[in-house]
Amino acid sequence: DEIAYVDDTIELRCDPPQGEPEPNVYWLKDNVRINVNLDSSRIKISNDFSLLILSAKKEDAGAYVCVAKNKAGVALSNPAKLVLANLSPVAVLSKTGVSSIKFC
Repeated sequence: DEIAYVDDTIELRCDPPQGEPEPNVYWLKDNVRINVNLDSSRIKISNDFSLLILSAKKEDAGAYVCVAKNKAGVALSNPAKLVLANLSPVAVLSKTGVSSIKFC
């Protein structure tokens, strides 16, 4: 489990396999494809396929999977389970969660 705090910036890294043609890379949360266009001010996919969650909310908790798909097939990362905790008022104001996702 990856533990982060509400209002953190979270980065989930993806290292997709290379292929020909180049795979389409996207993310699933709890087996549902993430549509970054719905909340593009808060959830983004970077040029290196990392998933960035800005100002994390409790509802961002879940199992995240990076998917790479092309004509040859589909490769899935192992799920990264994200748990969000409330930040104590005496705790540090900001933390960054970073998780690496590798394909098996």
